[in-house]
Amino acid sequence: MTEGKFVLPGEAVNVDKKLGYGLYSEGDKVYSSVPGVLKDLPGKTIVEPSNSITEVKNNDVVICSVEITRDKVVVCRILKVVGKQRGIATDVTGVIKVMDIDSGYVESAKEEFKIGDMVKAKVVQIPTTGDVSLATKGKELGVIEGFCSECRSLLLLDGEKLVCSNCGKVAHRKVSGDYLIKKTSSD
Repeated sequence: MTEGKFVLPGEAVNVDKKLGYGLYSEGDKVYSSVPGVLKDLPGKTIVEPSNSITEVKNNDVVICSVEITRDKVVVCRILKVVGKQRGIATDVTGVIKVMDIDSGYVESAKEEFKIGDMVKAKVVQIPTTGDVSLATKGKELGVIEGFCSECRSLLLLDGEKLVCSNCGKVAHRKVSGDYLIKKTSSD
C-alpha cells in the first residue's frame, strides 16, 4: 500500500489490512469507492475523503444569515463553517439568545441584529434535537455585513458606527471586528 496516495472511485489499491471507509472488494481486488487519500490506521486501511460534506461542530465559527429577530432570541440560517471549503449540505438553524450576544448586558436581541444581516458566530452547543446554539461574544464575532432597516441598502462601517450607503441613516448592531465593508474617505 502507498499511504498518502490520492485515489479515485473505482481505482484498484493494494491493501494489507482490514478494509475501512471508502474501500470495497470485488473478487480478489480492492477498490476505492470515494475520491480521497489512502490512509493506514491501526487495524484497517481507509480512504479519507478529499472533499467531504461539512458538518457543524461545537466551537466552530460559522457564517449565518439572520432570519427572525425577537427580544430574547435571533434565529439564523447557518450557511458556512469558517475555514471549510465546502458549504453546508443541509439546512441548519442556529439561535443566538440575548445572553449570548455580548459579554455586557444586552436588553433586546432585535436591537443588535436585523433580518438579512450576515453574522459571524461561534457554535456553543449542538443538541440532539432542535436548533444549534450560537454566541457572538467577542470582538471578532457579530454582524459582518448589515443592511439598512429603512431602505435595505448596504451599511458601511464608519469608525465605530454603521451608516447606510444610500440614505445616510446611522444604524446600531453588534458589529464584528471583521465587518466587511468600511467607509472610505471618498464615500
